[in-house]
Amino acid sequence: MIIRSLNIFPYSIPFTTPLKTTSRTYNQRSGFIIRLQTDDDTGYGEAAPLPGISLESIDDCRNCLNEFSKEVDQNTTTNSCDKWLSFVKSICQKSPAAQFGLETAILDAASQQAGLSLASYLSVNHATTVPVNGLFHEGYSPMQGVTVTKIKVHHKDFSQTIRLVEQLSHQLGADHKFRLDVNGGWNLSEAIQNCNQLESLPIDYIEQPLPPDHLNELAELRKRTNIPIAVDESLTSFESAQRIVEQKAADVFVIKPMISGGFSEVNDIVLLAEKHHIRCVLTSSLETAVGRLATLHLAAAHQITEPCGLDTGYLLSRNVTKFPQIMRGKVTVPDAPGLGIAHITLPGTAE
Repeated sequence: MIIRSLNIFPYSIPFTTPLKTTSRTYNQRSGFIIRLQTDDDTGYGEAAPLPGISLESIDDCRNCLNEFSKEVDQNTTTNSCDKWLSFVKSICQKSPAAQFGLETAILDAASQQAGLSLASYLSVNHATTVPVNGLFHEGYSPMQGVTVTKIKVHHKDFSQTIRLVEQLSHQLGADHKFRLDVNGGWNLSEAIQNCNQLESLPIDYIEQPLPPDHLNELAELRKRTNIPIAVDESLTSFESAQRIVEQKAADVFVIKPMISGGFSEVNDIVLLAEKHHIRCVLTSSLETAVGRLATLHLAAAHQITEPCGLDTGYLLSRNVTKFPQIMRGKVTVPDAPGLGIAHITLPGTAE
């Protein structure tokens, strides 16, 4: 593979309505769309650190993208896909988002060249559909077939969250489950008390109830409740996954490829989780359809059966390309070569 050019397009897209978490409010999503051109194919990727969650800054990401762009300009020889991925990994040590975006673009082009969808290129034994969870918002009504709803917990008075879950459970039926995402907003005492109040409700798991580095307390909380405990912000790399396993701090891994790094890192984290009987959920980081498509193909390649966090496109006031329609609670993985992008509107261009 000879990479003829690499272009980086910064974007900033407002949310349709502000998204509130325990600690902050998101009004827009910013990042970079990557276009990589070989002699015959064009690959796309997205690099978009999420403020408050990612350990890197937008400048860290931009610097790594620019550094790889220089490598492309200086390297006009044919390299294998694996060699290019090795360059990316060595350059993007400080930016998991840049690594994920560049690897996506390289693998998009390579799978197109092979005439395979990205999921098929990654794994012969891949799923053709991936289940999704809903994300609660004002006026929320889940699509037919969605059996799990995620709720961002940002009420100071937890009784409001209890009433909301009770109300939704009554509306959606006894088989519907809920994931409560606390974004590290509780202390151990609050977490134990709140989990006790939730024991009788259909809770699938509590996501990041305690601050990311409080692994000992997360392990203690697991002993004090029957509700599964998921980690999100605590999970930023394979090394962090190993620490979580060692501390016995989680029942569920919520893996954000934009946060945890490249495709090989996600693969290693999933294999580690399977070895220790930890459930895995793959989810977007509220990015555009480019990043979500990459996460969809990754989830399919790993045959993830848990409902994944891929139905977030409605949060953005506009998008750069289309994401497959969700039907009966599942999204079908595109079978076209690569990511399956037929048309894209690049930021700052008339495309």
